[in-house]
Amino acid sequence: MTKNITFKSKNRGFTLIELLVVIVIIAIISTLVIVNVNSSRVKSRDARRKADLLTLSFALEQYYTENRQFPMQAGIISSDNPGELYDKLLNRGYVSSIPTDPLGQVPYYYKSNGNTGIAPDWNEGATQATQYVIFAKLEKDNDSDATALKFLPITNDSQVTYPITTLAGDTYTFNYWVSSK
Repeated sequence: MTKNITFKSKNRGFTLIELLVVIVIIAIISTLVIVNVNSSRVKSRDARRKADLLTLSFALEQYYTENRQFPMQAGIISSDNPGELYDKLLNRGYVSSIPTDPLGQVPYYYKSNGNTGIAPDWNEGATQATQYVIFAKLEKDNDSDATALKFLPITNDSQVTYPITTLAGDTYTFNYWVSSK
């Protein structure tokens, strides 16, 4: 005599509460991931801005070594705005390309102390540029480089930010710069 044993399984599925808990957990985890990824992107763009300014600084120092002066220009650094800086650094092989801001919202800005005819010249009447400053705007406002007091040769003082109005009338407030030694 054989007995058939049958097991009854309870295939009821998940309850509504269990599904809601899982959905909430997934939402929290995805929010944390998105916030961290965006923060990493901001840090990455700021690191690129700093590297770009150092690249330009090295190129300017090489130019100075060979020419005993820096390019005399004040203005936005871009291929759309070719000027003396663009001509002297790119066309003479000091850099392979002129770096621009990763987002393109706030351009880099170059200013030398040579008489450029563009106010404010910090050394009126100078016939040679012996100092320069390259400006950038970092996204992360609490970056230690953005919040630190930095010496600015233009004002002969230490500052945290520096506003500049271009010839086109655009005003930018920069919080990071590299200057000549």
